[in-house]
Amino acid sequence: MNGYQEAFQEQDGDKSSSGDYSGVQNLGITRVFIPSIAPAYPSITDELKKDVAILAKSLEIRDRYIDELRETRDSLRSKLDIRGLQIENLKSRIRRYQEFFYKTKEQEKEKEQEKNSDQKTYL
Repeated sequence: MNGYQEAFQEQDGDKSSSGDYSGVQNLGITRVFIPSIAPAYPSITDELKKDVAILAKSLEIRDRYIDELRETRDSLRSKLDIRGLQIENLKSRIRRYQEFFYKTKEQEKEKEQEKNSDQKTYL
């Protein structure tokens, strides 16, 4: 007899050959795992391992996505800073040109006034 047949025997002897149940083995009240009869349910630990693997993968994907968003944010901030510096530079250049333009206009007005005053004195 192999291990499975021995597991089906009760402690007081083999009763599989008696009665109308000649081809059926008596299972009795033994606590034996029978692979051929047991349903193919995965164990809880296997299911938990799968769930943990899925969660780990989703967290990894989320972390990569967050890193990409941070890189994009940093890139946009640096571009914005550069644009801000360019704007400040342009504003200062405009102020300098305006000051120069107003100074030259004032100088021209002064020269005209001097010419006019010189012409008035000669008259």
